[in-house]
Amino acid sequence: MKFLTFNVRIDVESDGENAWKNRIKSVAEVLNKGDYFVVGLQEPNELMLDALLKESRKYRCAGEPRDPNGEMTPILYQVEKVRLLTNETLWLSDTKKIQSKFTDSNFNRIATVAIFEANQSYEMFRFVNTHLDYANPDVQKRQMEVLIKHLNKQSSAKRLPTIIVGDFNAKLNDPVNEYIKTVSLGKSKLTSVYGTENPQATFHNFKGTVEGEPIDYVYYTEQFQKESQVVIRDKFFQVYPSDHYPVEFSLNFIKK
Repeated sequence: MKFLTFNVRIDVESDGENAWKNRIKSVAEVLNKGDYFVVGLQEPNELMLDALLKESRKYRCAGEPRDPNGEMTPILYQVEKVRLLTNETLWLSDTKKIQSKFTDSNFNRIATVAIFEANQSYEMFRFVNTHLDYANPDVQKRQMEVLIKHLNKQSSAKRLPTIIVGDFNAKLNDPVNEYIKTVSLGKSKLTSVYGTENPQATFHNFKGTVEGEPIDYVYYTEQFQKESQVVIRDKFFQVYPSDHYPVEFSLNFIKK
């Protein structure tokens, strides 16, 4: 099964030639060419998402904005490949069921949680998409703690194979990633799709930078095995689709 996580950059006219209206077809080409089972996007608002789905008609969408007219962490999926069973949006704060934030977070931050059934194997899995704040490393860790605690309270789903993706705004050894290494979902540990390697930069500010560390991540539970992973650093239609690179990965269920 092939997946993608991708921060598509919010729509601001100050981006000039890199503004959303000039990138829609480039982003759509990433989705259409990849033919993914499920995709986690970060930063689009509802207008951006509507425009994108007109260019990528094979995908459907789950998720809601973090506040009125605000950014989303939508999960896109193909009905020919998976069946959406449930989905929810939670706020990464002390009041996860209402629009809110930690006082030291710059913005409301959310996670979208969806449960799917793969059409061919009938295996169920949970896909989680989030975007953590850049305020400071402690905020990122506390936001992830809210998310992990919530996932472990989903009594009927906490043992499902799970994938967590998103823009963490954090480097490899920052507290949020160190925290994830210590936790379990159900009884299953989480593994980074990068393994012990540094895939280098996933944020490039429309400059094509490679050197550095990622801030976009994928973690998966022990019921999966990794087949492949790649940071897509290509232009499409002579345009970088975003100031982040998309991260593509393939996982297979481990046969019982």
